[in-house]
This record gives sequence, structure tokens and C-alpha cells, in this order.
Amino acid sequence: WPVLAMGADAPADARARVVDGGRRALRAAAGTAITFRASRETGLGTFFATPRGREIAVDGSTAEARARAFLAQHGAGFGLDAGFELRLVGETEDELGMQHVYFQQFYRGLPIAPAEVSVHMDGTGVRSVSAKAVPGPLELSTTPAVTAEAAREKARRVGKALADGADVECGTP
Repeated sequence: WPVLAMGADAPADARARVVDGGRRALRAAAGTAITFRASRETGLGTFFATPRGREIAVDGSTAEARARAFLAQHGAGFGLDAGFELRLVGETEDELGMQHVYFQQFYRGLPIAPAEVSVHMDGTGVRSVSAKAVPGPLELSTTPAVTAEAAREKARRVGKALADGADVECGTP
């Protein structure tokens, strides 16, 4: 897979206003104090949790639908906006009955590394979110700068150097 690795380039004060508004909206939705942490690098929300019994109710017939509904309403504080796609990468239920839904952030069909969001639910309510997202808006080309063969050849050379001269096989992702 080709992967985009990007940093946040939006003005810090604009991001801070969005994150602060997101934090206030989450507190209002929970109806009580919440735990909210933000990244020192980007200022975006990275973690949110409600006290037990104060989950934020969301509509949806599946865990994925409820997670997406929550992120559609509260995702801006985590840097998630309409310019990006979130793809489901996993869904589990633990022994306590909590549902965990995992997403990868994409931009124009390419995964962004490391941009992942985990939504944790107790019943029909969201209990916590862990996020590492890349904020928009972005205007980046997704056209490869080198051919696939040139990338494979470079990977072979680097791999051979790291493997003390041993031959290295490189496949196509």
C-alpha cells in the first residue's frame, strides 16, 4: 500500500478553537465532567472518556454505524472532517460486553500513517475514543513520484545493505 505521512499545517489558533469547541460539545453530550487529552504536536484531541454510566448515546443498528454517527457529530475535535475517509479495519467485543471499533484514516484512497481512530462503546453509548488523526484541509497530490519498479529496486538495495549483502525479495503490495 502506498502510505501518506503528513503533518498538520492548519494555524494552531484555528485548531485550538475547533478542539476546544469539540471538548465543550463532548462534555455537554455526556452531561458531566469528561477526560479529554490533546496532542502537544498538533493540538488535536487524542483521547476522550466519560465516567462509567455516562456514555454518550448514539443511534445506529451496528457498532460501526454508532461509531460513525458519533464521529460525524464529534470528530472535528479529533481532526476528523469531511475531507477524509475512515475505513473500518476491525471490530471486537470484549468479555465485559464493550464493543471496540477501529478505523484507519484515508486521503484520496490512500491510507495515512499513523492515523487511526478507536471508538469504545458500552451498549448503545460511546464510552471513550482514542485518536491519532491528520487534520485537513489538505491539497496533496496522490500521483506517485516514482514508478513501482524504481521503488522496488530501491527497496532491494536498502534491504540488501541492511541484510549485510544478502539477497532481498520485494513483492508488490
